[in-house]
Amino acid sequence: TVDFGISNVLGCDSMFVQFADLTIPGPSHLFWDFGDGGNSIINNPQYIYYNEGYYDVTVFGESDKGCKDTLKRVEYIKFQYPQADFSVSDQGVCPGDNVFFTNLSTGIEINSIWDFGDGTQTSLINPTHQFNFNGSYDINLIVTDSFGCSNTLSLNNHITVQKPTASFITSGLSSNCPPLISDFTNFEEII
Repeated sequence: TVDFGISNVLGCDSMFVQFADLTIPGPSHLFWDFGDGGNSIINNPQYIYYNEGYYDVTVFGESDKGCKDTLKRVEYIKFQYPQADFSVSDQGVCPGDNVFFTNLSTGIEINSIWDFGDGTQTSLINPTHQFNFNGSYDINLIVTDSFGCSNTLSLNNHITVQKPTASFITSGLSSNCPPLISDFTNFEEII
């Protein structure tokens, strides 16, 4: 019975795959179809995929006694570069408001590290964060896939935290009895 597996996978700009012949009983004569036009007649071939995609791998085997078998594994090789991407619920907030981050990253089995620009980080997929002080914050998302390949999205000054402060003066009262009449001058500014 023809069988195969993978004993090693490496690479970020291309994917190096070490295939393993698990055919029982062995040895057998094999023909490998790697799903991208490449093939091999080696029992334990090494192959490099250069383009992103999902690839079917098929092995045709023949034993020394002439018995034939075929095994096809659909989308057995999954090669996709990780790509960091995210959205936020609001870019202009007050101190202490919740900001919801949605991870829109793509890749195979990715892990995420968020840096909120205020000294805090998290590995949650879709975190919620509060910024406690006025200012502009750079947001960084690093995604790393199961092969160790990573991609970073950095958005400078992406979150702005502003606390309005009321400031006014009165120019005096124009009456001593209710209703009191006064003129106010607004000195309000965003701090």
